[in-house]
Formats: sequence, structure tokens, C-alpha cells
Amino acid sequence: MAISRIPCGHNIGSRDGTLTKDSKVGNAIIEIEKKESTAIVKRPGLLTYQTPPTSGAGLGIFAAGTHLLSIVGTTLYDNNVSVGTVDGTDEYDFIYSVDGTQVFLKNENHGYVYVLASSTLIDLLGTITTQSGTTTSGSPTVTLSASNSAIQVGQIVSGTGVPAGTYVLTVFGTTLTLSQNATASGTVTLTFTTSYPSSTVSGAVFVDGYYVVGTPQGLLYNSNVEDPTTWQAINYIGVVSDADPLVCIGRTINYVVTFGSHHMELFYDAGNFPGSPFLPYQNAVIQFGAAAEDSLVQMDNTLIWMGTSKQKGYQVMALSGQTPQIISNQYIERILNNCNPEYAYAFSIKISGHSLYVLTLRDLGYTLVYDFAQSGWTYWSTTENNVEGYFRGQFYTKFNNMDLLQHDNNGTIYEFDPNTYQDYGNPIQVFCRTPLVDGGNNMRKFWSQVQVVGDKVDSYALLRYTSDDYATFSAWQNVNLNTSKSQVNRLGQGRRRAFDLLHADNVPLRLEYFEVDVEQGDT
Repeated sequence: MAISRIPCGHNIGSRDGTLTKDSKVGNAIIEIEKKESTAIVKRPGLLTYQTPPTSGAGLGIFAAGTHLLSIVGTTLYDNNVSVGTVDGTDEYDFIYSVDGTQVFLKNENHGYVYVLASSTLIDLLGTITTQSGTTTSGSPTVTLSASNSAIQVGQIVSGTGVPAGTYVLTVFGTTLTLSQNATASGTVTLTFTTSYPSSTVSGAVFVDGYYVVGTPQGLLYNSNVEDPTTWQAINYIGVVSDADPLVCIGRTINYVVTFGSHHMELFYDAGNFPGSPFLPYQNAVIQFGAAAEDSLVQMDNTLIWMGTSKQKGYQVMALSGQTPQIISNQYIERILNNCNPEYAYAFSIKISGHSLYVLTLRDLGYTLVYDFAQSGWTYWSTTENNVEGYFRGQFYTKFNNMDLLQHDNNGTIYEFDPNTYQDYGNPIQVFCRTPLVDGGNNMRKFWSQVQVVGDKVDSYALLRYTSDDYATFSAWQNVNLNTSKSQVNRLGQGRRRAFDLLHADNVPLRLEYFEVDVEQGDT
């Protein structure tokens, strides 16, 4: 007999753009030592942390000091207490202020500022303040009945005799200068609103004290310094250098990065005044764009996203500095090019020494996981009502030293806990499929037994094999993982073979390799 070892840790291999054949590991993290796979370990499970008072689509969670913010449907919760109504049509981005007093939050259709101490929610598209003032026809000067600190340069002004689109140019006590002349004289009630754009793309960043958002029209808007409630009408810069609509924005190092569908640009704070302080970084137009707006995440100073270009299909990219790198491979790209990017979203997380990019393709029912530690891909899934589908944790935040994830469908918040071996009472199906093995030839072989080698645990796994290129499989057989030799005997004959292992018990799991006894035939 000849004994050979097959590592349990195998990256996704896909000839056909699916997960139905070829090697893969599901719901486990591959441990690497000296650039070699050493074991697979069951991923952390999901332990219910917070159930919202009302159910609805989970649209975001964010930790702001002692405050855990969550959006479920159209409700903003602070530590699970309702504090306001928000737009419920899209996922949210959050930025915590430097002084720890407020949070800027936005989706593509609305922007808000939440004041933590008073639980006050400010609608940036709503009215900021009203004040009576005297206008003079043909003049941009307005005399207010009283000074008002809420009135800021750049706010939109409306009222009788004030042309549409007029904004505040200057404020000196009770004297305002408007961007356009009044068309009537008299004392009128003036309404002052922010110049925050009515429609934005995915993403929001904070650079040098400025809160920054982008618009589908290719404009990059910034707030006043350290003030997310004030957005001046003149504080913007055009970012589209090509006939390419803006898709999303992010940040790497101290650059604002704007993504079109086929290109990206870097912007830096040049200290310009008045208007936008940002200018494009010289020669930093890169011919890779973003295919999926909600796939863009930041891990430390690295941006990761599902990208595309005019010449290629979809890839997963990483940018640290000014040069993007492709981190997907041919197998992953075959899968990506079968998906609709509109239904893709991602988050990043660091667990147990692994930095992970977790990309869900909802239309395909897959969640693909890239591990920077081993530069490879696995997949995660969630089993609900005995049906296995994509991993349902969509949004991530770190709160009180806990890794928290929000369910995309019902808004429940779960702790991602390495000492939990189920997902809120549902089994985690750890799956390992080897590549086809043949010992380097296509001769007939007699497979005597296979051992599953790993940590002993009071549990069983299921094992099966295929000898016809994953077309059909043997019946599942039980493998006792708590014996000195966890093995299955009498595996028949076949020229090439691959093995499947499935484990779903509520216990920890660490497996290293399959040890196979095989004898080569004469034909």
C-alpha cells in the first residue's frame, strides 16, 4: 500500500463559474504555516446580541463610543432605542466625529447628523432654520431682524423675492449677502437649508476635518471643517475626467478616491479657498473602476472592491497607496462574471490573525471570502429553515471589543464569536472538497481506506467520494472524529478521485488532512 496525504485546506477552484465542482472549503478558515496549508478551522458562529423592537431590512450598524447605532427599515436605533425616522431605501455609511459628539450618516438618497448627547437627529435635506429679513429688489443684500448663529455661508435661501438656487455668500451679524439679487422688496420670512446634495453615490470619507460625499453627476462635495451640518454650495469639485459616471468613493492614506465604472482618481487636500479644498493628484487617473458600489470597503489603509475596466470583466482589487493590485484569480473571476454587481455587497473583518474580505453575491447565493494571510479564497454560508444560502451578516462594526454583524433581512445584530459553533441555533456546515488526485498518472487504483486527521472531538463527520469528475458521488459515510483512527474503509476503485467532508455538529472543529491508502493497478 502507498500512503498519501491530501491537505484539507483548499482554495476555491471553479472551471465553470459555480461552486458545484472542483476544490473548495466552506465555513472554515485555512491556517497557513510557512506558506503551506496546515489545517481548516470552523469559522466563528453567530450569537444573538440585539433584536430590534420592530423587524425590517438591516441597513447598517455603527459603534460610536458607548453608543451602538443601527438602522432597521426606516428607524434609527441608539442602543436599541428608537431615536428617529430615516430614509429606508438604501444602505448607510457612517462617520464618527473627531470630538466624539456626533455621527454623520448617509445613504444615496439622504444625509443626517446624529447628536449623541441629546439623541437629536438632524435631517441635512430638511430646513435648518427660518428668520425674517428685509430684501431690496435688484440687490443681493438682506438685513435680518436679528442675528442667527444657525445661518451659515453656503446655505440655500428661499422666500418671497429670492430666486431659486440662491445661497448665502457672506454673513456679518444681521447683514447677509446672497448669491443672486432679490426680485422684490419687503420684509419676508426666509428659509435657510443646507447645500448637502440631494443624491449621492455610495461611500463617505473624512479627510483633514472635511466630511466628503460624491454625486452621480461626478461632483465631490465637502462640508465645512469639523461641521457635518454645514455644506456650502460652492464647496465642490468635478471629478469625472472621462465620460464615466461616478459609482462610489473611499479613502486610502490621506487621499479621497473616486471610482467611476471604468476609472478611478485620487484627490488630496490642497488647501484651496474658497470652494473645494481638494485637487486631483497629478497623473493619478487609473483605468480600473468599480463594478459594485457596495463592494467597496476599507481595511486599515487599504481599499478593497469588486472592480472592472474597459478591457476586462470583474475582478477583486486592493489599493494601498496609488497602485491597485488584483487579488482575485481566474477561478473567482469566473464566478464574479456570472453575477449581477447590483446585488453584491461586502465587509471586512480581522479575526484570529486573519484579515478577511467578505463578498456576498446575493443573486448567485454565494459569499466569497478572501484571506490576506494566505492570499486565497473560501466561501461562507448560512443555513436557515434547513436551506443553505449566502452568509446573512451584511454590516460589521466593533463594539465593546465584540465583533458585531447585522442580518441583512431582519436587522438582528449578532456577535461573531469564535466560541460559538452555530449561527443563532442553526448548524454551520463546514465543507471540504479536495481537488482530483491521481498520484500523477491515470492508471486504475484501489482505494483501501481514508483517515481524517485533526483534533479529536466528540462528534461525527460525513465523507463521500467521486471517481467521475464530480458528476456522481458515493453515499455519505459516518466518520467518528473521536477515535485514534477516524477512517472509512473499502472505497473501491477509480483512476482519479476527490473527497468531500461535511460537518455540522455544535462543536469546535480543526482538521488537517486526509490520509489515503491506495494501491495502483496494472491498467
